Amino acid sequence: MMKKSIQKCAIIAVLAAGLYIQNAWASTIPTGISVDGMDFSGKTTEEAKGLIDEYIQRNSGRTLRVKVNGQEVASTTLKELGYEGAHSEQVLRILGSYNDGNLIKRYMTQEDMNTSPVNLDLEDAVDQTKFDQLIKEKAGNLLEPAQDAKLERKDGKFVITPEKSGVKIDEEKAKTDLEQALHSGDNSDIVLDLQTVEDKPKITADQLSGIKDVLGTFTTDYSSSSSERATNVKNGAQKINGHILMPGETLSGYECMEPFTVKNGYRIAHAYENGQVVDSIGGGACQIATTLYNAALRAELKIKQRQNHSMTVGYVQPSGDAAIAGTYKDIKITNNQDKPIYVEAYTTDRKLTFTIWGTETRPANRTLEFESKILSKTKRETTYIDDERLSAGEKVYVSSGHDGRVSQLWKIVKVNGVETERKKISEDYYITSNDIVRRGVRSSESSNRSEEKSEEKAEKKVEKKEQPATPAPQPAPAPEPTQAPEPTQAPAPEPTQAPETQAPAPETQAPAPQPAEAAPGGQ
Repeated sequence: MMKKSIQKCAIIAVLAAGLYIQNAWASTIPTGISVDGMDFSGKTTEEAKGLIDEYIQRNSGRTLRVKVNGQEVASTTLKELGYEGAHSEQVLRILGSYNDGNLIKRYMTQEDMNTSPVNLDLEDAVDQTKFDQLIKEKAGNLLEPAQDAKLERKDGKFVITPEKSGVKIDEEKAKTDLEQALHSGDNSDIVLDLQTVEDKPKITADQLSGIKDVLGTFTTDYSSSSSERATNVKNGAQKINGHILMPGETLSGYECMEPFTVKNGYRIAHAYENGQVVDSIGGGACQIATTLYNAALRAELKIKQRQNHSMTVGYVQPSGDAAIAGTYKDIKITNNQDKPIYVEAYTTDRKLTFTIWGTETRPANRTLEFESKILSKTKRETTYIDDERLSAGEKVYVSSGHDGRVSQLWKIVKVNGVETERKKISEDYYITSNDIVRRGVRSSESSNRSEEKSEEKAEKKVEKKEQPATPAPQPAPAPEPTQAPEPTQAPAPEPTQAPETQAPAPETQAPAPQPAEAAPGGQ
């Protein structure tokens, strides 16, 4: 019995000791854990937070002296450069996690720390944008950006302006040096001596010299356009003309032409919106997108983005169009060649032409054709709006509609005139839009009645105008004591004039249209 009691007491003592140790460890960080070189062994989580906050505050007050090739150009504090401990909250969560777990887990954790200490990184840093702006303002005179070679087409020939090397900061070394200075662990000034290196141009004359061949070209006609729409086509095309795409680069038609504002050279012209033709600033931009799209197809560039119009257009076959509507509908082409290409756009005699120039590598006996195939067609109808202001049989066209279609565009490859490949490019759906016509419903009889009523109203107005005004009633004289007063008869009231016939109530407006390819540009 005594032996069993002793064993029981021993077990209790071990458990008690374990609980004591566990409680002692529960609120402190194990030995062997540091943050940016600062030892956090035995610290509570609150103490750790205080040390980190103190570290960040101390560092933010340090002065940063910036030199360029040994010449001092600026002096500021880390705080002014947006210094912060980027991962301080994450580090605190990690530190707190070492306080979790039972006795066995914490014992094993400590054993790991004894053999493999852990140093956590705050990844404190300054705001790179502010740092770059400081260098630009204070050391701009010591730097010179590189100039890429330029390519222009003048009088039917390419003219190349050679590239020019420049001088820039060695950004990688600057980043490394600044990080080391921030983690130095003292409160001394930081002296950052930046070194300059050659800034090499991205585009060279040698690369551009290979641009000499027509890879693809396409022309559309806008001779029936208004002067405003013609202005938009010419203005938008000029904003794309001259773009050079290096291998892998992408051109966005919308990004080149925006913003669609009067200030940016655009005018109000017709565009498509929700199955109707409306006026929109930049109307005509979609013809630019369409022409560029077809030139890119013939150059066999990668079409990264293209959407068709809601309705068919008159300047290209179905499925050969491309719409512009912000970033929702855009034309994006990517240079999938291993050499640069040049995008040329110009207008002449109300015709728009896009030509893709580059280095031709395709065989001369290989040719391309594109075929528009109509799968189905839905004939439009006519929507009539009764108008009492028009005589019966009289019609006024409000807008012309479009037949609906489902169509495909096919690419056909021929070698020596023989078809070798046929590939479907797209399958597109175009909605049906009815013609809208106002038709008269006013009969000759109702017209005569209306005229008679108008004449009657006019006569009544004249009679009322000629009738003398009713004199104001005068007070009756005081009656004689012996004579009763005669009753005074009130004048008969004038007949109340009937109200004039109101103008016809305005027609109910259609719901406000949602953005389509008319927002902005379109058609």
